[in-house]
Amino acid sequence: MSSNAYIPNIYIIGPQSTGKTTLVNKLKADLEHWLADTSIDKPHIVSEVARTVLAKNKYSAEDIQASTTRCFELQQLILEAQAAAEKEALKTSSWFISDRSGFDPLVYAKRYAAPGAVEQLQGLDGWKQVKARMERSLIVVCEAGTPWLMDDGVRLMPGSYDEWMQTFYNFCEMLDELDMHWLLNLDYIAFGWHTMKSCDNHDFGFGFGKPGEFRWPHPNFEGFFFVLPFRAGVWNASGNQDIAVRCGLEERCYDQLEKDQEFARYAEPWGLGV
Repeated sequence: MSSNAYIPNIYIIGPQSTGKTTLVNKLKADLEHWLADTSIDKPHIVSEVARTVLAKNKYSAEDIQASTTRCFELQQLILEAQAAAEKEALKTSSWFISDRSGFDPLVYAKRYAAPGAVEQLQGLDGWKQVKARMERSLIVVCEAGTPWLMDDGVRLMPGSYDEWMQTFYNFCEMLDELDMHWLLNLDYIAFGWHTMKSCDNHDFGFGFGKPGEFRWPHPNFEGFFFVLPFRAGVWNASGNQDIAVRCGLEERCYDQLEKDQEFARYAEPWGLGV
């Protein structure tokens, strides 16, 4: 990849305690190694924006649920801080990886603030800035329901497992409402182009209710690779944890790639959308 190639920003988003920061830290460490001998910019890491806002403005996570007014004020502050952090990040690198986004405040405002709060946030300049960036970025949604939910005294804790899962579904549904294209977190193989139906018929062992909805249908950049664990059709099955590399490309790249005999030795078609 040339140093002037467009590299999309990456947003790792989702409900609280879904492994976002852990995933960002892993990506950061791996990229420092992978990019060491290249001329490609290392990404700037945008992290812990909400925690900084909470501490600076003396809010607590409980304020989100205790008062619709304070919830809205807090979400506005977080959105504006995220927009500012992204702008600052792009001064030092051509791309960034963030463990949240300016979209997150919309989800929490819809859940906990007064009616009309989402529309007010969408009227802010900060939202317009982050939305424009997100539309050209890779958005990864981390899944709730994992076993490591933990109260650290700072993050908003769900009142129940169902509430936690509903917040996750809110993220997915609102991304669709805004026509933002996204991918379920990288531990899942259940994604595909918008016409690829394999995920409607197979949940790949994860027991997910609607895996076909988790998709990245229209990439706005030339190509990307994902390295994923390949899962068996039975939850937590052993002996089937190979690594699968998935490559997504715009149609104009197909002819060139098909002529690459070395690539063809290892590649096989996975699914195409028209």
